[in-house]
Amino acid sequence: MTDSRLIPLAEVARPHGVRGELRLKLYNRDSDLLLDLDQVIVEPTSGTPSTVAVREARRANDAILVWLEGCDSRDRAEELRGAKILAPRDAFPPAEPDEFYVCDIIGAQAVAPEGVIGLVEGIISYPTCDALIVRRSKGDTLELPLVDGVVDEVDVANRVVRLTPGDPLGLTSDDSAPVEKTKPSRAERHQEKLARRAERKPSDGGSPGKGATGAGKGAARAGEGATPAGEGAADAGEGSSDEGVPDEGAAGEGGG
Repeated sequence: MTDSRLIPLAEVARPHGVRGELRLKLYNRDSDLLLDLDQVIVEPTSGTPSTVAVREARRANDAILVWLEGCDSRDRAEELRGAKILAPRDAFPPAEPDEFYVCDIIGAQAVAPEGVIGLVEGIISYPTCDALIVRRSKGDTLELPLVDGVVDEVDVANRVVRLTPGDPLGLTSDDSAPVEKTKPSRAERHQEKLARRAERKPSDGGSPGKGATGAGKGAARAGEGATPAGEGAADAGEGSSDEGVPDEGAAGEGGG
């Protein structure tokens, strides 16, 4: 099944040089996706979006320089200032086993063992890690660092982000932002029933807690083999600055 969603990847920051290259401000500064695409959709600030072939694309620190078909002068590049650069989701290369595209988890549920925390609505990048922005039912937002110990699994197929058991962010102790409870599954109800039965039996030196321990172990195993949360690729995340990257054509600008 194809996925024809158009995913915004960057915005034209300004012309670069005199031959018509564009300096792009990436929505995710770490993404190299645009280096692998043969064509993109250009959505100007006014006018109709169009599919354009990519002649050349290269890195320039946290920006990307791209030369598009039909953009052969600095004046033409100037006309595209502010335009958005998009690509169909099905044009993306497959993600690595330990990676995911953020566009695939927008709207996903963030779930703690105690219940649903909220819905993922974006990502923000920090020097030490990325964090998912989660909108809670009360309307406020929460940042979930994509690190071990906070996020246990990013389940793209089921659109669920599972938090590590143990309430690492203190969510359930925050009376001002209660966790939405989820209905126990059939397996969980069965484990609870076994635990209650075990509690009613005469003690044999530890069996009353055995059922409860088994239930917790099963929940932990649900995350085995999951995507390492701290290694996820974020290919449609927040905007980043390209300041500090010199315009190689600036010296010739006065004469062009």
